[in-house]
Amino acid sequence: MPIREGRYGRRVGGGFLDGEAISQRIRRLMDRQGLTQQALADLLGLSQPAVSHYLKGRIPPPEVLLQLARLGGTTVDWLLSGEGSDPAHRVGETVAVYGRRARLLEAFDRLPPDLQASLVQLCVRLANYAGRATNQ
Repeated sequence: MPIREGRYGRRVGGGFLDGEAISQRIRRLMDRQGLTQQALADLLGLSQPAVSHYLKGRIPPPEVLLQLARLGGTTVDWLLSGEGSDPAHRVGETVAVYGRRARLLEAFDRLPPDLQASLVQLCVRLANYAGRATNQ
């Protein structure tokens, strides 16, 4: 399947991916999560300039799209096309949460967005650190 890339889109086979529309959906995810460009970059393990490029219309590579979809509780399909699982339209929880996790989520939901973003960054760093410590 031939792929040709332009400044604001990518032609894949007979279709066209709109980089500007994808960047708008990334921005929506960031706004819902209360994330700055730097906070998103930290969560994804990227530089802030890379995130800036994605918000200006450059299409992220597949592994970044997958991370964005997971972070936003949506699908790569929605990020690329706007079709499918828009996180704004989700109702209820996708996984049952009880006990300690439920208390953690309740406390998290009471925090202001900037503190939520900081806490997410801290948790990602701790998880990465714990993963490296167990792999040594």
